[in-house]
Amino acid sequence: MIESIRQRSDVCKVVGEVVSLKRAGKDYIGLCPFHKEKSPSFTVSAQKQLFYCFGCGEGGTVITFLMKFYSLSFVQALEQLAQHLGIDLDQYQKNSQALQAERKEKQQLYDLMDYVAHIFHKVLKHSDSAVQARKYLQQRGLSTETIQTYRIGYVPEGWDNLLSVLQKDKKNLDQASQLGLISKKRQSNQYFDIFRDRIMFPILNDKEAVIGFGGRVLEGEGPKYLNSSQSILFDKSRTLFGLNIATHYSREEKTMIVVEGYMDQIMLHQYGIRNCVATLGTSLTRGHAQTLKRVVDKVVMLYDGDQAGLGAVKRSMKPLLEEGLDVRVCVIPQGDDPDSLVRKIGAEAFGRMIGQSIGILDFYHLYFYQQEKNLSLKAEHFSDLVQWVAQLKNVYVKKVLMDGVKRVFSVDDSVFQSQSAWSDFHPSETKPQVQKSQNIQNTYALEEAMVLRVCAELPEMRSRFVEESIVEWFEHPIIKEQALIWLDEISQPSSENTPFTASDFVEKWPEEETRPLISKIFIQDWSSEKHVLEKIWTDCISKLRDRKVKNLHKALMEAEASGNEQRLQELSKQMQAVKKQQINRDLGELAPALGGHDERR
Repeated sequence: MIESIRQRSDVCKVVGEVVSLKRAGKDYIGLCPFHKEKSPSFTVSAQKQLFYCFGCGEGGTVITFLMKFYSLSFVQALEQLAQHLGIDLDQYQKNSQALQAERKEKQQLYDLMDYVAHIFHKVLKHSDSAVQARKYLQQRGLSTETIQTYRIGYVPEGWDNLLSVLQKDKKNLDQASQLGLISKKRQSNQYFDIFRDRIMFPILNDKEAVIGFGGRVLEGEGPKYLNSSQSILFDKSRTLFGLNIATHYSREEKTMIVVEGYMDQIMLHQYGIRNCVATLGTSLTRGHAQTLKRVVDKVVMLYDGDQAGLGAVKRSMKPLLEEGLDVRVCVIPQGDDPDSLVRKIGAEAFGRMIGQSIGILDFYHLYFYQQEKNLSLKAEHFSDLVQWVAQLKNVYVKKVLMDGVKRVFSVDDSVFQSQSAWSDFHPSETKPQVQKSQNIQNTYALEEAMVLRVCAELPEMRSRFVEESIVEWFEHPIIKEQALIWLDEISQPSSENTPFTASDFVEKWPEEETRPLISKIFIQDWSSEKHVLEKIWTDCISKLRDRKVKNLHKALMEAEASGNEQRLQELSKQMQAVKKQQINRDLGELAPALGGHDERR
């Protein structure tokens, strides 16, 4: 029903109720409702069912527009669209016959997931094919009791291991496909396994029901971790691994610890730190924050001390603060993660370290402002902080944070009065809203998004993206983090077996902050000719590679100048890998002209 409502809704009609739109070729333009402007830069595409503002960077689908413009939740936006279409959602919300049938089907799905979790766990415990998996878990320090508690399993290499068992036990294959356990080949009626040669971590909801899986690859290609695709049971933007276990303990402790990985959460639990949950390979979202708010008032972000970890904390602060949570940060020393560190220093010392966590403003000041030596970048960090605080909708949290900014950074009101963000604290003033930071819309981010659009429109390019490890050349942290997850999502067949549209591709992008950027790329008019798309691919890949080499060369020079031998060796290996990758790529492109890879040629 959600998909039906979205596809039947007209973004031009919905936007046109609040924005005066004029036709401009295939599209419509108007003054952006999200920032003050004199010339129209707000574009709505009827063909692609997307909107994008080239002034402030807001963009997305019809649901995104309603959520942003009216400050609605996803469900509220959906209800408003249903009302526009004359669809009565009562039958889905009350104790109706249709709802009873839906509950029955949902229970069947829960039963199927529980059955599959049992099969995976049984294979791990008893199958000869799981020897390496058992050895890996033993090396990682997991006890037999922990493996049993988390019902950890294993699925062997092969395309039909789970499928064969499902067929043998006469399970519903359509339901298994709906849950992202198996998938149907496009050109035949045959199914194949989604998870292969992976250690399987069941993901449970707060009622202890299995709703999805996270699979950790042992060997071979593909993403290191692969989560179940979105389904009627599983919404990764709201689901936190280990919440079913942590809820009771977090209420006792009044605090929830948030880590990034399955193994981090599991190992902390094994060492007795049980008020802990993990995100599922994606940035912490507003949905996650709302889930946490139902359980606790205080959250400790426990992330790695490298640039990726610090960046993840920075992105997570806003949704947590928006929900009014008390946020603290505990940064793990570089070279460790929560899993390795708790084994190294023990639970007692680890608990003391968590007790010394710092407030988010102190964290920002220490890790982004104080450690930055470049004055221009230091000023940019401070400006970014003021702007995202100003964008918070919770005026009380906003006021407290602004007072904190003045205290931590030793500035007074006069600094903020020159900022457009100041008007957010004084509603009587008529200054325009703060525009979004344009940092995400730099050149390399656009080129990376263009590569992803080519992958969307030419499915054969998706395998090249993985095989050639193109993601390693990406620079934008969020796009790099989400690219493989998104490609896996759009490679799953649609529920109605119809081709995905541009709106579908944007809607499936798993991270909210960069979704407008993805919308910007998809709203553009491109030729659908294969040779044109391949040319775009080649040009963008060439630029990404050249930039990667340039950045590595610069870092090498800095490491050599500072005499950092360890860093120099590390960067040299990266440079060699990039050059080797390019040689292989060039040989691959030359092979057709040379008649193959014959060594004598």
